[in-house]
Amino acid sequence: MVAKFPQLIYVVIARGKDTVLCEYTNTSKGNNTKKIFDFDLLTKLEPNQRVSLQTRDKIFHVFGHNDLYYICLAEAKYSDRVAFVFFKEI
Repeated sequence: MVAKFPQLIYVVIARGKDTVLCEYTNTSKGNNTKKIFDFDLLTKLEPNQRVSLQTRDKIFHVFGHNDLYYICLAEAKYSDRVAFVFFKEI
């Protein structure tokens, strides 16, 4: 039996709240995920702040650095530690 690991559903890197620099969507896990994240929330982050916001079965991990924002939507069991290491790597 193959172990099922939590997966990323949506990843975006944005400059400010208006400019999406790049994005990724795991089409097998979700569609139209861009519409469920309110980019206005990004302006409320303190510099270099890390935030995780959980819904029922999904979790947003958000990291702001200067004017860049790294956001991922993942399955709820996706570790915040793994998410923030992922942000540092990209």
